[in-house]
Amino acid sequence: MYTVPGRFPVFLSLHRMTIACTAIGFLLLCNAVTRMEGERIQDEVGQRVRESVSIPGAEKVEVEVEGRNLVIHGTVSNESAKNQLEQSVSALSGIRSIGFDLDILPTRTSYIRIVRNHRGELRLEGELPRASQVDSVLRIITGEIEHDRLVDDLVVNPDVADPHWYDMLMAVLRAVEPMERFTLDLGVGRVILGGFLEDRTVYDTLVESVRQLATDSEMGFVNRVGSRPATD
Repeated sequence: MYTVPGRFPVFLSLHRMTIACTAIGFLLLCNAVTRMEGERIQDEVGQRVRESVSIPGAEKVEVEVEGRNLVIHGTVSNESAKNQLEQSVSALSGIRSIGFDLDILPTRTSYIRIVRNHRGELRLEGELPRASQVDSVLRIITGEIEHDRLVDDLVVNPDVADPHWYDMLMAVLRAVEPMERFTLDLGVGRVILGGFLEDRTVYDTLVESVRQLATDSEMGFVNRVGSRPATD
């Protein structure tokens, strides 16, 4: 019977250990290469995404990159910026999945100033986010306030918020109609009314009416309407 020399088992064990160590080293090297490649891809994708989201109105957007998977979250100033950002990122090649979590948070508030002067001239100034809103507001004002001449300086600005004062506009205009001259400002969370009323009774009723409308709409009220002192 053939007998294996005493040193051969030791050699065989060492040989197996060498193979095992080589295999482990190879696996570690492959893992390191894979990780480095993954980090390179992630950095490359992240850089491309950051370049694509560098658009006006998207300064408060953050990008999370995990391999070829993206999550875009934050706030944009208007619908146009949101659409442009989503289209720009979606057009990137090599992306496996994209998740969007974007809120629209305008940086400015819509407002309007309505002035009727002693010449019967009606002057309008303000900013609203959509042309349809400008048209609607214009119809309401010209339908409720008598005037001989209109000066319309209402403009569309997509960066301003929706007018939270819109629902109360018609009621406020009807309340101030008795004033031959007035200045009415709506926006920035408050209603400012200026002008003059001879009749103290009309003054008290009108001012209280506008104050209540502002309160119901959760807006502040600033009264700058003058009147003759009440007499006993």
